[in-house]
Amino acid sequence: MSTISRVGTHQSQSFILDQINKATVGYVKTQEQITTGYKSQRYTGISDYAAMSVNLSNSKDNLQQYLDASSVTNSRISAMHTALSNILDIVSSMRAQLIQGMTADQADDAQLQSVASEYLSQVESALNTDLGGVYLFGGTKNTTPPVDLSDPINNASGDFYSGAGQLMQARIDENTVFQYGDTANRQGFKDLVASLQRVISASGDLSQLETALDEINDSLSDLTNLEAVMGYQMKVVEQSQTRNDAVKSTVVNQLSSIQDVDVSAAMVDLTQRETILQASYQVIARGSQLSLTNYL
Repeated sequence: MSTISRVGTHQSQSFILDQINKATVGYVKTQEQITTGYKSQRYTGISDYAAMSVNLSNSKDNLQQYLDASSVTNSRISAMHTALSNILDIVSSMRAQLIQGMTADQADDAQLQSVASEYLSQVESALNTDLGGVYLFGGTKNTTPPVDLSDPINNASGDFYSGAGQLMQARIDENTVFQYGDTANRQGFKDLVASLQRVISASGDLSQLETALDEINDSLSDLTNLEAVMGYQMKVVEQSQTRNDAVKSTVVNQLSSIQDVDVSAAMVDLTQRETILQASYQVIARGSQLSLTNYL
C-alpha cells in the first residue's frame, strides 16, 4: 500500500472517529433530555434564553407565593365569616327572646339569664376561633386566645380583649398588601357582650333589659356590616387568585417552551443518532480488519 493510501486511510479513520465522538455526545445529551424532560440541566445549555429563563422562574416562584398567601388568607376569612354568622344567629335569637321577655305576663327572668349565660359562652368560643393555631380575631397577636369573658365587670365595660389592634395582613400580589378580617375588640362585639352580661345581671329590671335590647340592636347593625365586609374581602382575594393563577399559567408555558424537550421528537432523534453510531462503528471495524502487512 502506498504512502498516499496509508495517509488517506488514517485521515478517513480520524474523521470517522471524530464524528463518532460528536455523535456520542449528542446521543448522551438526547438520552439525558428524554430522562429529565429538559433541554438542558444547566443554563449554559440554553444560553440564548438563560436570562429570560431566570426571570420567568423568579416570576413563577413569586406568583406561587402570592397564591399560597391568598389561599391561607381566604381560608382564614372564611373561618371568621362562619364564626361571625354563628354570632349573628345568637344576636338575632337573643334579640327575639328579649323582646318576648319584656312583653307583659311573658317575662321569665331566670330563663333569660340562663339563655344569656349560654350565649355568652358560645360568643367567647366563636371569638377565640383558631385555624392552624392562629386565633383569627386577635389581629396580629394571634398565638393565644384573645377573649376572656369570665369577668362580669370586664364584660360590661368591654375590657375583655387581649389581642392586638392591628389586623392581619398578607401580600396577595406584587402591589397589594391586604388587611383582612377584624378583631374581637370591634364595637359590635363589645355591644353584644355588654348586652348579654346586662341580661345576666339585670334580675328582671325592665330598664336594664331595655338598655340590653338597645345594645343588641347596635350590635346587630354593626356585625351585619362586618359580615358584608368579610364577604367583599373574600371576593377580592378570590379575584387576586384568579389573576395570579392565569399569569402563572402563561409564565409556566413560556418556561416550558424554553426549557422542556419534546420527548417524542427526542426519541426519533435518539433513534437516528443510534443508527449513525452503529454505521460508524461498522466502518471502523472493517477498517481495523486490515492486516499489519497490508497496511504497511
